[in-house]
Parts: sequence; structure tokens; C-alpha cells
Amino acid sequence: MDTQGFNFYEEKKYCPACAKYVHFLQNVHHSYCVDCGTVVHLMSADEFAKLNAALAERKTPMRKRAPRRKTS
Repeated sequence: MDTQGFNFYEEKKYCPACAKYVHFLQNVHHSYCVDCGTVVHLMSADEFAKLNAALAERKTPMRKRAPRRKTS
């Protein structure tokens, strides 16, 4: 079994101020762009919207529950 290794030096996150994927410094609470210091995100807002749309298409519709019967 070949596992993919984790390499921090190659990992990048999206910086909204720079509008590109950048290297980052990670804190306990946030990650910051090494170029401008802005908080970075895992992906851009456009990619996040596309991902959510694709997941919503794959989601199976919920069937409605029957109303509860009175027990007393």
C-alpha cells in the first residue's frame, strides 16, 4: 500500500488579498499568508461555491416524515 506523504513545505492555501494560492504560516487558530499576513483559507470562495453545488446535486432527497400519532 502506497501512502501519500504530507509535506508542509509544498502545501498552499488561498489568500484573498493576493488572490492566489500561497505558502502560509500556521497558528493554533488561523493560518496567515507569508507575503501579506492576511488570514488564508483552504480554497477560494468560487471553488467553495462550486464544491457545495456539486455536493448538493449528489445529495439524496429527504423523504417527509409521517406526523406523530397522539399517544395519550
